[in-house]
Amino acid sequence: MKSSLKKIDSCNISLLKNIKLHENQEQYFSDGEVFEKYADNPKKYLIGMFGEEEIIGCFYLDFEENNLDQYFSNKSLVVLKGLSIRHNFQGKGIGKLAILEFLDTVPNLHFNKKIEIIVLSVNCKNIAAQRLYKSAGFIDTHEIYYGGKAGPQHVYYINVS
Repeated sequence: MKSSLKKIDSCNISLLKNIKLHENQEQYFSDGEVFEKYADNPKKYLIGMFGEEEIIGCFYLDFEENNLDQYFSNKSLVVLKGLSIRHNFQGKGIGKLAILEFLDTVPNLHFNKKIEIIVLSVNCKNIAAQRLYKSAGFIDTHEIYYGGKAGPQHVYYINVS
């Protein structure tokens, strides 16, 4: 299935309520409705993944200062958070395709700051997500972030400049 990426804003935010995760994944993140609070936040950039005009997933870029900055001194970074794919679309490679498509478009997106690296953290127990990000080219720093809601997290990054 081919997916396309579109910015999510207050006009189409209601589509996110259709994103439901497997029960065992809720320990790592929430269903799509949690994103609604970010619709008008200029420091959050929401991206929806669509297949034939149906939303199949989403993620967001967080431009606020965060705890992952400590691992990347003197780098202009943004944090990728909350990659969520509807449970009935998981396991089909959609997440990887969406991330690769997004990484291809980063140089053409215009943000208030230059982005050198994209950073993310993944729960140490979430092996499927770790495989996904590694297969998309993210590099494991071998640092552990202990502030995750479901426990320790590996810190990953990818250069985009």
